[in-house]
Amino acid sequence: MNIPVSYSAEERFKSTPNTIVSAIDKTLISLSWEYHQTISGSFNGHIGMSFWSWGENFTITLAPDGTVQMKSVCSFPLTIVSWGKNKRNVSHFFATLNKTLTQ
Repeated sequence: MNIPVSYSAEERFKSTPNTIVSAIDKTLISLSWEYHQTISGSFNGHIGMSFWSWGENFTITLAPDGTVQMKSVCSFPLTIVSWGKNKRNVSHFFATLNKTLTQ
């Protein structure tokens, strides 16, 4: 059984880049994830420890065509199995981002 220690996905949105960046910002605030915006359309952050995880680091980038990519990676360097936590982070982010953009 091989459960990777990272997961990434992307979705394309039909909104202006400024609208998407604002929605990403609102999404991360609503999820209470620690983050900072490195350059326009790029975010780095950390999701804290929980009962199931030592925490995860994430990156989010926005391409000019409206494609948002998120990658979640286990923050503990000796992690062998993530038990799906990274995939849940990415899925939860995109579900919340979609909801934010449709409001």
